[in-house]
Amino acid sequence: RSEHVQQIITEMKSKVEGAGAAAKFIYSGHGDWNYLDVVCPGAGKLEAMLYVRRRLGFGANCTVACGDSGNDILMLSGEERGVVVGNAQAGLLDWVERYKQGDEGRQADVGSRLFCATEGHAKGILQGLRHMGFAHQA
Repeated sequence: RSEHVQQIITEMKSKVEGAGAAAKFIYSGHGDWNYLDVVCPGAGKLEAMLYVRRRLGFGANCTVACGDSGNDILMLSGEERGVVVGNAQAGLLDWVERYKQGDEGRQADVGSRLFCATEGHAKGILQGLRHMGFAHQA
């Protein structure tokens, strides 16, 4: 349950660090459905996207991350363009609002880098790709 997540993360971090290891804890979800991803420090969606982008030779301005929940925040906070779909969960939308205000430690560039779609799911991704000039209206 969401009211216990912070306590669980704190306890898990303590256990991991106590064992001499390190990990990233990525929380997402809403209501009674909450998720905690525990990954090694060099892993995650952003790292995977960067690896593929660099491997294929694409620049950040030619790469788009798309997300709908809190576990997409790290990926969307990279230098690449991003689309937040219209059916995004509250945790991601809260982050977007903080990001717009510049409260996330970098200049708010929501209009130029991060697009908030009104359409949900795949339609929201297509809406974002059209907005950024990657896809044309059918």
